[in-house]
Amino acid sequence: MKHILSIGVAGAFYLASAVTSTAQESVELEPFSVKGDDGPFIDTPLVGNTSFVTSSELENINAINVEDTIKYLPNLNIRKRYIGDTNGVTSIRGQNTWMTGRSLVTVDGILLSNFLQTRWSGSPRWSAVSVDEVEYAEIEYGPYSAFKSGNSLGGSINLVTRMPQEKEGTLKLSYFSQDFSLYGTDDSYDGYKLFASYAERVGKLSLYAFYNHLENESHPQSYGDATATEVTDSDAPIAIGTYFDIDPEGNNRAIYSSYGPDELEHDQFKLKARYELTEDIQVQFSATYWKNDSEQTDKDSYITDEEGNTLWSGTYQTNGYEFTVKGSDFSVNQRQREDILAGLTLGGTLAEDWEFDVTLSYFDVIKDENRSSSLNPLDPDYDGSGRVTWFDDTSWLTLDGKIGSNQFLGNENISLFAGYHFSDYSLDLLQSSSDDWENGTRDAIQNNNGGESQMNAVFIQAGAKLNENWRLIAGGRYEKWETKNGYLQNSTVTESLDGRDQSEFSPKLSLEYQPNESWKATLNLAKAYRFPLVPELFQGRIGNSGLERNNPDLLPEDSENVELSLTHLTENGQIRFTLFHDEVKDAIFNLLDVTNSSNTFSWFLNIDEVKTEGIEFVFDQRAFLVEALDLRFNASYTESTIEKNSANTSFEGNLFPRIPKWRINLHATYNLSDNWDLSLGGRHQSHSFNNLENDDFGNNYGSISKFLVFDTRLSYRFGENKNSSVSLGIDNLFDEEYYVSHPYPQRTFFVESTLKF
Repeated sequence: MKHILSIGVAGAFYLASAVTSTAQESVELEPFSVKGDDGPFIDTPLVGNTSFVTSSELENINAINVEDTIKYLPNLNIRKRYIGDTNGVTSIRGQNTWMTGRSLVTVDGILLSNFLQTRWSGSPRWSAVSVDEVEYAEIEYGPYSAFKSGNSLGGSINLVTRMPQEKEGTLKLSYFSQDFSLYGTDDSYDGYKLFASYAERVGKLSLYAFYNHLENESHPQSYGDATATEVTDSDAPIAIGTYFDIDPEGNNRAIYSSYGPDELEHDQFKLKARYELTEDIQVQFSATYWKNDSEQTDKDSYITDEEGNTLWSGTYQTNGYEFTVKGSDFSVNQRQREDILAGLTLGGTLAEDWEFDVTLSYFDVIKDENRSSSLNPLDPDYDGSGRVTWFDDTSWLTLDGKIGSNQFLGNENISLFAGYHFSDYSLDLLQSSSDDWENGTRDAIQNNNGGESQMNAVFIQAGAKLNENWRLIAGGRYEKWETKNGYLQNSTVTESLDGRDQSEFSPKLSLEYQPNESWKATLNLAKAYRFPLVPELFQGRIGNSGLERNNPDLLPEDSENVELSLTHLTENGQIRFTLFHDEVKDAIFNLLDVTNSSNTFSWFLNIDEVKTEGIEFVFDQRAFLVEALDLRFNASYTESTIEKNSANTSFEGNLFPRIPKWRINLHATYNLSDNWDLSLGGRHQSHSFNNLENDDFGNNYGSISKFLVFDTRLSYRFGENKNSSVSLGIDNLFDEEYYVSHPYPQRTFFVESTLKF
């Protein structure tokens, strides 16, 4: 990708100059976006590029969980392994799926990003939102807005929900099923979702409530495996039923078991209320309660001895290869989770041309307990022992306030906004041994850890229309970050970790040139700091036993970002070409360190410098070629390279893990008639490495494989306003086998019926 940005910049400016020469009229600059009923939320100027999807478009997407709504948007991937997956982490541009601190997800201004966990378990709390309440979903790329913290380094995902203004109700039933085959597993897995909502308006009060119930049996996510060593003479017993392949590092591998399905049951209750205090000021409250019960108790051993007895542990041989079976691979577990997320927003117009909003949000883990056995209950050595892991006093609190005017002092050419942000994150994670794991008895402490972080920030952003064609937006964000109360504890020792504080300022600048109503060129510049998360600092173990090592000395990520875009606005959509360049110093990454055969450690470390460059092309058009066809197409090329790593210089020049070079998406809907719609979607992602060494490959279990999958949906609308429907859909139409270390779903069928009244 050498010189790609310089060539692209020259090309973009050439195109901009070309459209300038054909300009016929000057117009007021307006971002291409979508707005619904903003309620108490003020309308602030957009900075940076955005992509969005509306509720009407969602009717033609197979979307069971809310993260499905954005799966066709540019340069984005959600690591969703199955329907109801609670580990659906995001990847935007140069943010890989384990760098969860680099994307900021909100619903109606309320934080969904879970900065109390990281890597695969740091998924946003998607469960607080239902697909059926979404009015539109929008992605803002990069940290170019002063309103957003450095957690928007990759981008921000903004979910905006509906607030019905009259009496209405919805009933929806969805059923889904897949046939899945891999190694010794060949089975069908299915589930269903039931959604019911009711809305009412009484005077100045609007109410909306829903109940969402989901049950699903996922396909197996993990498999018992071991390195297979070629032997000519072995005394090990013979195992029958072993599967062999090559692992992503090129080693011979024996597969001897499936971890079985994740059997889950989700219940979700939400209440939302909005009240008009005056003609100009509104208050909105929402509360979501989510309960999730899941278990993995159907572990499947593929191997037996020559008499047909199941093998649970030990060293065995098959066809000239010797391997060791770990009894812990057959352990079973049960997890119970209960969360609550509440938000309160007050906002509106204070005086002529002045607006404000204040949002307070609170998330609390009511219960999160995972009980797991040491061995499988069918193992002859099983004694009922195991461990219990749970969260205690784990929550976050955020406060955001903004005030400003799009016509500062009556001048429609100047806007000014300022605000304040506060957040507090508290983590308390505990683990104990258990003599009776199934009943959750808690015995000796194995590992406790936790800590707290706080952020105070002030920001300002001003915009000026310099003349009929040029607009400048400048802003800055000052942040003071603090950590405290960090600790590690085992059965004999408690270690307190020192607190820290640090302050940084992040300037922002955006310059827009719009010669006519059809073309716009934008240059965005930003500095951003992404401070370490509580689990990156404090989640670990004392001594050399265990899987995670904390790093309380992590430095914040220090990022410089540049984005250059050329956008062609049409009556029915947009065409956008974007170049972006990010340089991140002290990038935070989780590194695996294999110390010996029995201990594999996971460290959070700073990498000196990572450079990311890329190109995005977006083509969104309604009524494309013919009135009945709506088309979305986007393609992105991203190259993220380790420029400097003094801790291990052999990584320099390597590609940063889990960031594919190519992402391509397509979604087309054809309106067959007033009642019938047919849609086709396509998603492509190229292979990416899973480690800093860049030595893994392949398209099998354990790899980050390339994929090209197609989805389709046929919908029939009926009723007085054609707002009820019946739909049939298929995801992964051609049954592609692909992996994100774990296997993704194979061909999945959907049947859905919606009744609105």
